[in-house]
Amino acid sequence: MRSPNIRYLVGLDHLRAFAALLIVFYHGLHLLSFFPRSVGHDPYRYWIHTYNPFVALLEEGHTAVALFMVLSGFVFSVAAAGKEIDYFSFLKNRFLRIYPLFVFMLLVGSSAYASSYTFLGALQSLFFQADFQGAAETGSFSRMFWAVGVEFQFYLLFPFLHRFLERHGMRWAASAIAVCLVFRLMATLHGTTNARDIAYWHLIGRLDQFLIGMVTARLFLRLRHTRLPWGWLSLASTVVVLSVIVAFNQLGGYPKIALWKIAWPTVEALAWAPLLLTYTSFADRIPSAVSRPLAAIGSISYSLYLLHVPCIAILPRLFKPVFANDPNVASQLYVALVILPVLIPLAALSYYVVERPFLGLRVRYLREPVATSTHHSTTRALASLPSEQPEAASARASL
Repeated sequence: MRSPNIRYLVGLDHLRAFAALLIVFYHGLHLLSFFPRSVGHDPYRYWIHTYNPFVALLEEGHTAVALFMVLSGFVFSVAAAGKEIDYFSFLKNRFLRIYPLFVFMLLVGSSAYASSYTFLGALQSLFFQADFQGAAETGSFSRMFWAVGVEFQFYLLFPFLHRFLERHGMRWAASAIAVCLVFRLMATLHGTTNARDIAYWHLIGRLDQFLIGMVTARLFLRLRHTRLPWGWLSLASTVVVLSVIVAFNQLGGYPKIALWKIAWPTVEALAWAPLLLTYTSFADRIPSAVSRPLAAIGSISYSLYLLHVPCIAILPRLFKPVFANDPNVASQLYVALVILPVLIPLAALSYYVVERPFLGLRVRYLREPVATSTHHSTTRALASLPSEQPEAASARASL
C-alpha cells in the first residue's frame, strides 16, 4: 500500500497479505467445519488443542487481528518519527482509507437485513462504535466492523500518542502499556465483561498493541541499516510467534475465560513485534516471483478483511462443501479451492472500484518540527548573505 506520507516497504504488504489470509482460513475453519455437526452445539466444543504449531496457528488465527494492530502502529510511526502531524489532515486520510468501503458494506448489509435496520445502530457503526452492543446487525456483512471501529478509535489518538512518545521516549511508552494492563484488570474486576472479551474486542485491550507497533517502528529506523542476518532473525522470530501461539492454545485458547487474559494482548504483540522488525528489514531480498503476488494481496487486504465472511457465508449455499471423515481438513481445502479463487478477484474489484479512487485524494499530513523548520530557514538566510571571508562562508554552510 503506497502513501504520500511514507516510503514504500514491501515487507509490510507481505505481512498484511499473511494476516488477511490467516484470518480467512481461521474463519473458514470455525464456520465451515461446523456445517456437518449438530445444530445448537457448543461453539467451543470442537476447539482443537494441539502441539502442532501450524495447526495451532490456524486454530488461533484470531491472532491475525493483533498483527494488524501492531502493523498499524508501526506503519504510521515509521512515517512520522521525528516529524509533526497535522491532526485533521491525518484524519482526512484515515477516512479516505477506510470509510468508503465501510459505508458501502453497511449499506449493502442494511439492505440485505432491512427488517433489523435501526437508525441508531447504523449511526453507532458510522461513528466507529461497532465493538459495543447496539451497533448495526447486518449478518456477515458487518461481522468485521468491530475491528474497524477499534482501529479508528486508535486513529483518533495516534497523533497525541506520537507526540507524547516523541517528547518522553520509551519510558513513557512502557508506562502507557502498564496503564493498559492495570485498567484492563480494573475493568474486569469491576464490570460485567470478562477479561477475554475486554482484551479482545475493545480499544483498552488493543491499545498496547498499537503502542508496541509504534516502539517497534523506532527500533526499525535505528537498525534498518545495520548489517545483521535479518533472514535468520526472521526465522527465529517466526519460531517465537509459533511457540507463543502453541502455549496460548495449550492454556485453553480463545474459549478460555481467565483473569490472565488481561495480559495476553501485550504478550501477543511482543511476540509479533520482532517478526515485524526483522521481516520488514529482510523482505527486499525475497524473489520478485514470490514478493509481487504477496504484495498485490497485501494491497487489497482491507477488502479481503471485510468481504471474506460474506463469501464464507454465501458460497457454501452455491457450492456445497464435501465433508469426509475430518471436517477441519475439509474446511481448509474448501477455503483454498473455492473461497479464495472467488474472494481474491472480488476483493481486487472492490479495491479498484471503491477504495482506490478515494486513496488518490489523500494529502500530506506530516511536517518538519518547528525548531527544525526555523533552523532550515536560518540556514537559507545566512547562505544568501554576501561572503566577506571564505572561512565565514564555510562556517555558515555548516550551520
